[in-house]
Amino acid sequence: KHEVQELQLWRPIVVCGLGLLLTLALLAYARLLNATRDRAVKIAGSLTKQLQQKQHEIAHLEERWRFAVEATNSGVWDWQVSDDQLYLSDGWYRLFNLPNQRRYLSLEEAHQKIHAGDLEQVEYIIEKAVKDSGIDNFELQYRITDDDNDERWVLDRGSVVSRDSEGRAIRIV
Repeated sequence: KHEVQELQLWRPIVVCGLGLLLTLALLAYARLLNATRDRAVKIAGSLTKQLQQKQHEIAHLEERWRFAVEATNSGVWDWQVSDDQLYLSDGWYRLFNLPNQRRYLSLEEAHQKIHAGDLEQVEYIIEKAVKDSGIDNFELQYRITDDDNDERWVLDRGSVVSRDSEGRAIRIV
């Protein structure tokens, strides 16, 4: 009976000790979580600042590009060959004398603007650039006919910027 009473005396001390150890462990864990949160906030702030700098750089580069294209009265096209999506810049819309209502044409729609006497040569050179992995750049001079039947001469330079595993052009600008 004496041993049972002794055990009962130690039980509250053991429970308090375990409670104290658990409390200390929880406090240490809370500090660790707090430090981790602080590091995560710092990293997020740093990444946000880097992202804002990159966005500013991109905006500056886009502005420079736009000024250069406008100053030279040039047009830019970007053809996704597999989708047959031809992006045209504002300069091309001015050149074709078209309302700038949409950004993409099919290649066939663009070819309808090429003078009939020049179309065969244009199609031949473009098809050759698409199929021949040895041709990465080309230059063409041809006439286009706008909606008012006015003819304009175009100096068109293209560059294959990506090809598939078989060497066929995927994208030409």
